[in-house]
Amino acid sequence: MAGTIICDFIRTDANQLSLNVGNTTFATINSSGFFSNTGTQLIAANGKISGASVIASSIPTAAIADSAITRAKMGYAGAILQVVSNTTKTTYSFAGGTTFTASGFTTSITPTSSSSKILVLLNGGQWRYSPSGGNEAWMSMYRSIASGSYSAINSGAGIDEILISPAASTMAIAHSYCYLDSPATTSSVTYQPYVKNNSGSATVYFNLADVYVTMTLIEVAA
Repeated sequence: MAGTIICDFIRTDANQLSLNVGNTTFATINSSGFFSNTGTQLIAANGKISGASVIASSIPTAAIADSAITRAKMGYAGAILQVVSNTTKTTYSFAGGTTFTASGFTTSITPTSSSSKILVLLNGGQWRYSPSGGNEAWMSMYRSIASGSYSAINSGAGIDEILISPAASTMAIAHSYCYLDSPATTSSVTYQPYVKNNSGSATVYFNLADVYVTMTLIEVAA
């Protein structure tokens, strides 16, 4: 690296090198690094810039390592940090029951920050219900943190559940689900839809064969 220092004189004093213009010291160098005339450290002894602003375009793009641009450094509010998606066309069916039961369809994501939000999307497929008449089918999204037990991601009030209450004997619709979750962790988080109905004889199909359903998890910086 080439450069020029213009000053009236350079002197050593108290284990440091001072750069002076007239009687004014505008910079000093010692074992801790390079300092301004006000004592602010501009460059540390290891060569890292500290306490100073980098002049625009003074560092070429090629000089910045790819590994230095981490997700955490890009984590301004609203930034999309990562996207994970999983698709299946497997048939999942359940023969009645009023207790939420695991569908078997899971998708996992490991948040970059514990403050991140996870936008959970479930789309497509064929959510089908074949009731004995006048019954209801429900779906609720559950999560598991660090391979622990599953629990509903809502308060249990049903705000994140999909209700099917068919007028006919059989009804089939596509999934359309969206929920912004706050898992508050940097451990792996696994999401899984759970289903139930209020009839012991009705059959619930979370999905039917040859029809694709997709779960997408989007980490959003808070």
